[in-house]
Amino acid sequence: MQFRASVDFTGTASALDFSVELEDASGATASVNTDDYTNALFYPPGDIGTTLPRIMHHTIKLPLSAFEGIDLSAVTHIRMQFNGSASGSIFVSDLLISSDENVYLPPVADFSVNVTTTCTGMVQFTDNTMLFPEEWLWDFGDGTTSDEQNPSHTYYTSGDYTVTLTATNPAGSDDITYEALIHVEHPIAPTAVGDVICAGEEATLSATAAGGGTLNWYDAPGGSLVYSGDAYTFEPLVSTTYYIQETIESPIEEVGPPDNTFGSGGYFNSNDLRGIFFNVEVPLTIETVKVYSNMAGNRTIQVLAGEGGPVVHSLTMNIPSGEQVIDLNFAMEPGDQYYIKVTGARVDLFRINDGSPDYPYEIPGVISLTGSNVVGAELDYYYYFFDWKIRQAECLSELAPVTASVSPLPDIATIGDVTIPAGGSATLFASGGVSCYWEPATGLDDPSSCTPMASPEETTTYTVTVTTINGCVDTASVVVTVTDDNGWEELQLAGIVLYPQPATGQVQIDGLGAVPVTYLLTDMQGKLIAQGMVDALHNSIELQGIPAGSYMLKLTGNMSSVSLPMIIQ
Repeated sequence: MQFRASVDFTGTASALDFSVELEDASGATASVNTDDYTNALFYPPGDIGTTLPRIMHHTIKLPLSAFEGIDLSAVTHIRMQFNGSASGSIFVSDLLISSDENVYLPPVADFSVNVTTTCTGMVQFTDNTMLFPEEWLWDFGDGTTSDEQNPSHTYYTSGDYTVTLTATNPAGSDDITYEALIHVEHPIAPTAVGDVICAGEEATLSATAAGGGTLNWYDAPGGSLVYSGDAYTFEPLVSTTYYIQETIESPIEEVGPPDNTFGSGGYFNSNDLRGIFFNVEVPLTIETVKVYSNMAGNRTIQVLAGEGGPVVHSLTMNIPSGEQVIDLNFAMEPGDQYYIKVTGARVDLFRINDGSPDYPYEIPGVISLTGSNVVGAELDYYYYFFDWKIRQAECLSELAPVTASVSPLPDIATIGDVTIPAGGSATLFASGGVSCYWEPATGLDDPSSCTPMASPEETTTYTVTVTTINGCVDTASVVVTVTDDNGWEELQLAGIVLYPQPATGQVQIDGLGAVPVTYLLTDMQGKLIAQGMVDALHNSIELQGIPAGSYMLKLTGNMSSVSLPMIIQ
């Protein structure tokens, strides 16, 4: 273990009782007195005099092996104990612990944010945890978390949010919570109107902006931009939800003296060191400033992160002579002591130097111009940049979900094509919706029935239009072929036998003739279960998958039909 100790001897000379105590995870402690390893913290320290006060600096190294009786792989606390002089003091810095193996102390969690009030919901979190964290768990207070070290997060709903960071390393973990840290105040969401369509149709979704801004459509919260505008027309394959957000541009705001007439001064070209400090409290853009140029020429305008600090923005442009409004469009994040200046051989811009500036020039809670860099006369000079036009970050509304609901087309099932003799008839059938309509109506007893009796005089193709409860329609066709074959058999009730009864898996129909007849299997409430054609050679009906219960089997031939009860078990 190594550290620097600074001792201030301000009272009666006496030896210092200065020791270091380590505590492990079990609570066991071990203490080592520094006088075993140095004599520099005793007064008088040799022959360097006795004048007080005196501040002594010394680097102290303590071997970890001297701390006996504790688990050095699980040190949780380090305590510096100083009891020698009631009127003196000691300052410890530059603590370093080294070992052949990694030495960990539990982290001390902390973090910062770029904004605490936002109308966009977008916040950048920065981990400031000490003592080498290796894992992070953020709880953003809105039901979401992150394990990134420095996450960005978007809040989609207005409100106040408490944020917790838990930092962990092999020696332990620590957490810190800031109550109601983030205040989100989105503009209200747009008003959205969805659409209900049938498959294959176009849907039109619409929205109305509450604040007169631009409407952007996203495929998910935080997802990809799909469309911008008031109405979106497309053909969805399935029901689809979009999320609409209004982007509202902030108004132009002004800060700083409007011109150079409030004081006296002149054109400055002695060096390129001078400028103005300013603080930014919310994200904003410096759009334009006004300058007064003595001569036309190129200038480089820069914003630095503090005087002499790194360059945040740099723009070189030709500035004509006279009063000029110049476009900067410098996007600024919150921060203190930004410094704006002209860099290079040519400055030659007007500045005020008579003490008339009235700092701070500010928009409270937004931006503040605080002074120049003239040491001792910071508030007496105003350099170059007048009539700042700034615009805060655009605001983003809460999200408005809007859905295009796609209803399926009817899944139409029909009896299939049938053949009848001249003068005969057949029962047609269609299912899949709540209503049917057959065309042409010629030869049908009821074109609006889903099971009409068809008695056409010639072969006819009938088209049935089936409508679902949601109003979706589709069509299917059935061909009724009329022949001159008069060999159709009349069905006699006494001649038809079903077996076995009860039936399992399959039922046989005895007594059928050579000419096919139509069958309809319905439950006792009239719901169609199965349909088809049977004859003497094809006289079985498969019952696989049909629940056990009581049913009716209707057989329809040339001029008659029969209905027989049937039991499935």
